[in-house]
Amino acid sequence: MTVSNLGIVYYLNGDFRKALTYLKKSFKIQEKEKMNVGQLKLDTYIHICLVNKQIDKKNNIDKLNDIIESLEYYDFMIKYRLYEFFNDSSYLEDAFNEVQEIAKTLTEDLKAQFFINPHVKAIVEEWHKAN
Repeated sequence: MTVSNLGIVYYLNGDFRKALTYLKKSFKIQEKEKMNVGQLKLDTYIHICLVNKQIDKKNNIDKLNDIIESLEYYDFMIKYRLYEFFNDSSYLEDAFNEVQEIAKTLTEDLKAQFFINPHVKAIVEEWHKAN
């Protein structure tokens, strides 16, 4: 969803006010339209929580946990964001392991490109710092 993506871009660029505006707008649309599109709701909500954490606003942890529990799977990027929010190393471990499993399926050229992706690189670097 484009509105959510805009919020994430603003978050990554440190513009938390704009990020929160777009992320909340996206989440409201998802709730209103009862959109349970894969990981979208979790991706949006974890970014809302991360923004709130940055600006010292309270988060609804119960809501976050409900969304997490509603999904059977979420990808390594969301696991990494959950690690950043909860500071729970099990999320980092899961993200790192998933990155490694994906890398095993790639040709050497694609693997090199995969590991220079800033998100993948952050996961790998953070895992090495922690281990």
